[in-house]
Amino acid sequence: MDEREPGILLGNDSDSNLALFNNITRIRTSRRGIISLAPAAGVLMLGSVACARATSQVEPETRRRIEYYLPDYNERVVAGRNRENPVRVELSSLEYELFSAINGSRSDQSVNSLQLDQVLVILSRMRSSDMALRGYFSHQTPEFGNVFDLLESMSYPRGWAGESLARNNYKVDESVEVAFRDLMASEPHREIILSENYDRLGVGFARSSSGYNFFTMVFAQYAA
Repeated sequence: MDEREPGILLGNDSDSNLALFNNITRIRTSRRGIISLAPAAGVLMLGSVACARATSQVEPETRRRIEYYLPDYNERVVAGRNRENPVRVELSSLEYELFSAINGSRSDQSVNSLQLDQVLVILSRMRSSDMALRGYFSHQTPEFGNVFDLLESMSYPRGWAGESLARNNYKVDESVEVAFRDLMASEPHREIILSENYDRLGVGFARSSSGYNFFTMVFAQYAA
């Protein structure tokens, strides 16, 4: 899904009656990534950014399930940005493989490399984890809209933005290769991956209990 002009969305969205995590206000990270989700009233805080308020509370059992679906984070530390601040971002091995594949393809086409963005990584992980947990696959989240709505609610300064999704049930060590192959074989997704309009990227992975691998890639043109 790509935004070429304000208010114009390109891409194929499928219907979904499911939404992002409800009423979560604290995300605690460590070397293993997101490890706890605490419910409370208010807005969803991601460090210095905030998403729109939801309406219902996440029960303890749901929190345990969300943690279960998150990947095992290896220490693949990549230099990146949190808005204008330089940071070091930890990725899982699969996220790092996907991030490298995207920039490798861009380099092969003499397109600028994308800088890893910590805010977009967190958003991408939330999207993948939510789809894996709730069993849907869509650019649209009924309670919060699409990725453009989410970025706006986070007050993320941007120009162009786009989101690509991939899902498969291959073995974990084959999943990125298959996902990226299929993305590049799809002209709309290939255009997003190789677009010169972007300079930031976030990637997020989650695996469902049924064995499906979910990948989310959020692209953005950061506007300081």
